[in-house]
Amino acid sequence: MRRSPLLATFALFVLTGCAPRLQQVVAVPEIQVARARLLRFDPPGLSVTPQAELSLQLKVRNPNPFGVRLQQVAGNFLLNGHQAAQFRLPNLAVAARGVSRERAVVDVAIDPATLRQLFAVATGRAVPFRVRGSFQLDAGLFGRPRFGPYTLLQGVIHEHPALLPPSFRFRADLSRLTVGAGGLRVVLALEVHNPDVLGYRLHFPLALRVGGAALARADFSGSVPALGSGLLYADFSLNPLAVPEAIARGELSFSLSGAPLAITPGVGQTQFGLQILTGGSAPLQK
Repeated sequence: MRRSPLLATFALFVLTGCAPRLQQVVAVPEIQVARARLLRFDPPGLSVTPQAELSLQLKVRNPNPFGVRLQQVAGNFLLNGHQAAQFRLPNLAVAARGVSRERAVVDVAIDPATLRQLFAVATGRAVPFRVRGSFQLDAGLFGRPRFGPYTLLQGVIHEHPALLPPSFRFRADLSRLTVGAGGLRVVLALEVHNPDVLGYRLHFPLALRVGGAALARADFSGSVPALGSGLLYADFSLNPLAVPEAIARGELSFSLSGAPLAITPGVGQTQFGLQILTGGSAPLQK
């Protein structure tokens, strides 16, 4: 099949003569923020590495009557005007006059300026952000124009994280019950899971209950990262005469009760009204 000279001339005109004007032919895709929220925040003052992540739900709109692919989408993420992170999106295709939904996770650098903004977010105040950057557009026959640098996207984070109570799991493999001259010593290992986006220190009195009666108390404290777990210990001293049947059979069946106090440095504290946290049986070790 012979190619029409007119068609060949038109193709050459599009691919060469019009190249400097491609940005006038191709409409610029728009990146909108559907939702922005704090994904996790471990501030300084905990015995864990300080870190913060933001989650952005994005909608990429292609106004062109042909499909395009956004490439090398990158820029500076500014949190209330402060440089907070490098922003990148993977290459993504958007259909003709279509919308692509994407999710971006921004790993915020911890410094005095960004900490002030993160504390504001964590306490429910509105904090604006924007990304200034550029990208290349693969528009097929219309070439690969580059757009930017300019504001690629912007929005406001205004979401107060609702704290959920931690969960506790007794670790019998790491616990011990010993009898000595000083009486009965019970060291219980508890795996604490934090379902919240905020890391915190736990501090509260913990009661050891046997048969429903509180026989000993101990201070329970330690740090747990956001959306993570930590292994903490409670050390009780108990009168052996209070549980002679436990000594006889070589194990102590118990439950633990308390109302955990979670403290996030720089943000605040929350008292949870839990009572029975967990229970189990600790074997006697000699």
